[in-house]
Amino acid sequence: MITPEPMSKIVVMTTKQLMPKVIDKLYNLNVLHISEHSKTEELDIGSPQEESEKVASLIVKIRAVKNLLKINGIKTDETKVMKNYNKISKLVDDLNQHVIEKNVEIKDSNDQISKLIIEKEKLQILQSLKLPTSIIKDFKKIGYIIGKAKSVNIPSSLPHEISIKEGKGKTIFGVFFKKEDENKIRSSITDLEEIKSFEYCKSNVETEINKIDRGIRKLEKDKNRAVKDIEDIKKNWDIFLKTNEEELSQRIERLEAPLKFASTKNSLIATGFVPTSRFDYVEKELSRQVKGKLYVEKVRVKKEDKIPVKLRNSKLMKPFEFFLDLYSLPSYKELDPTFMLFITFPLFFGIMLGDVVYGILLLILFTYLKKKLPSAKGLLNSMSQAAIFTIIFGLIYGEYLGFEEIGHFHFPHLLSRVTGNISLGGNEVPAVLALGVFIGFLHVNLGYILGFINEYKSHGLKKAIYAKLSWLTFQGGIALLILSLMDVVSFHWGIGAAVMAASVVMLYKGEGVQGPIELPTMFSNMLSYSRLGAVGLASVYLALVVNEHFVMPMLHKGGIFIVLGILVGIIGHAINIALGIIGPFLHSVRLHYVEFFSKFFHGSGLQYAPFGDKKIQEG
Repeated sequence: MITPEPMSKIVVMTTKQLMPKVIDKLYNLNVLHISEHSKTEELDIGSPQEESEKVASLIVKIRAVKNLLKINGIKTDETKVMKNYNKISKLVDDLNQHVIEKNVEIKDSNDQISKLIIEKEKLQILQSLKLPTSIIKDFKKIGYIIGKAKSVNIPSSLPHEISIKEGKGKTIFGVFFKKEDENKIRSSITDLEEIKSFEYCKSNVETEINKIDRGIRKLEKDKNRAVKDIEDIKKNWDIFLKTNEEELSQRIERLEAPLKFASTKNSLIATGFVPTSRFDYVEKELSRQVKGKLYVEKVRVKKEDKIPVKLRNSKLMKPFEFFLDLYSLPSYKELDPTFMLFITFPLFFGIMLGDVVYGILLLILFTYLKKKLPSAKGLLNSMSQAAIFTIIFGLIYGEYLGFEEIGHFHFPHLLSRVTGNISLGGNEVPAVLALGVFIGFLHVNLGYILGFINEYKSHGLKKAIYAKLSWLTFQGGIALLILSLMDVVSFHWGIGAAVMAASVVMLYKGEGVQGPIELPTMFSNMLSYSRLGAVGLASVYLALVVNEHFVMPMLHKGGIFIVLGILVGIIGHAINIALGIIGPFLHSVRLHYVEFFSKFFHGSGLQYAPFGDKKIQEG
């Protein structure tokens, strides 16, 4: 449909004792878009139900455990729902404690492994210098430095013994000297990384390294056991946690619903919007729930009320709502442009790409991606329709992988993009460019017509005439002026000029000074549609370059060049197809968002979010 679902504003009032039953029923009906009440002197806001604090605490606990276990799954199982809050709280607390303990074990193991690796590296330095561990002790008169340095240049005049080995980037060394010469020795060493202590030096180096390796293996085993325990917990409890998180999230939404209601001493009042077609059913079901002990009534919509928008498009058109999600939802009184996107987006895409083989390949690609990327199904469905139009215009242009002819065989066509020209003012212009401008004329003016309808619905006939019809009458005045000057019609040229002047005045009244100032943009917007032809010409000429300058010459050479020609053709056309997806997509979207929507579409609609909609809860 071209308009959003009609909505009715309703008020539901009952006693505080019965409101929980009413809330549960409203939640299950999943139709009421609640309008939140703001506190006034007459009406306070409601209070959450008693269980809400306990349920909120449980949700926090479950999410904490999910975060520890890194659970991101969406699978649920209704049989795993646990209704007893005390039991689920204890269970989640136990899980949380167990996971924390296992994480502590993993951290401790990692810390100890890191320390052992450092000690092992120290011993490996001794091993590479062929120094025994027994030498690591305090001497009365002899000092030593063991470690790494950028350079070691100890003067020969200083008595010392050194063991040295070149390493990667730094020199590994051990030097022994008289203690009174220590400062001089240190000053001759650049960028020193000294090993000041050895924790493992009771036995020989090899024995100590083996001892460390055994310790590392044991710690790795302990760590892996703890990791496996966590993985087992995740495997066994992920669906349980997700299921109960979802169940409790739905429960908390119901328990906290009164916070959105108006409240008196003994009653709660819920206000919101329901689809008009569902009002009678909602009233009947609510009345049945509490045996008629409530008040449900339609009320007048106030000017300040923001009416939620629920689009009602067919299954075929629904994928094109994706483009409104990117842009903006129409306001309640606006026309829904999805039906126009359904027609013109694939049309523009097909005009620009227009190749039978490209279209078939894209259709196969998008069909495959729909299976692999279910979340992008809406976009891919709209792109599949664009691929079909690519095939249709490929037949119109007679283009197959950029070929309009093979040898002496010419593919049948209605319009050639390469050779098709028309004469304008004595100049030859590519027909596809002229076609683009003509489509722009139609599309922009359709935007003004839709704008007229929107203004009429929102602000009345007078505003619609001044703000939107004036653009059309201005164009009529230009046409009348030109035809009069060319003696095509017998009217005096002044009539056309007068119509133009009157249109400018109307436009000023409708849109203020901004209207007349933006008159030139109307023509630039129409000319902007020449990109429909220009982008297409770029695509077909790239295909021609690949075919005529690379593929065909290589095929004619024969031999290995046939394989090279096919390879170059595949790469060249793959690049052209990639550009053919990006370019036509972006240009088609731009023509709608900038040139078309600016004529009638304001957007900023409020998304219809019925109480009880699980998609809204999940984000």
